[in-house]
Amino acid sequence: MIKDTKWQLTSITSLSSFLFLGFVIFFGKMLVTLKKKNQWNIGNYKIEYFEERGFSGGPLLVYKLNKYTEFPVFIKEIESKEDTDTINNCIIKFPTSKFQFNKCTGGRSSKLQLTIEIPTAPTPTH
Repeated sequence: MIKDTKWQLTSITSLSSFLFLGFVIFFGKMLVTLKKKNQWNIGNYKIEYFEERGFSGGPLLVYKLNKYTEFPVFIKEIESKEDTDTINNCIIKFPTSKFQFNKCTGGRSSKLQLTIEIPTAPTPTH
């Protein structure tokens, strides 16, 4: 009788451990994974490009703008911005901090200037 109880207790413990481990692995795969794709250091700023993946849907691509404090050990996150156009954009604009970054050249871009030429009418001659 005692041998049967040990066998039952061992099998129940093994089965419950296996089910619990499977449960943890299954739901652990649904957690978000964060992968750093690229990083740029410009002066006192650090721009990081992350890919966040969940269990469904496409990845969320995010730029994070960080600034080093007076002591270069500490970093303060200033702003983050989602990347909506991954093909045709070199200039990344952070609207709150008014910081612009050129990811194609890897440097801080100057202010963008828009030049519009207005055609002038010819002057009448008498």
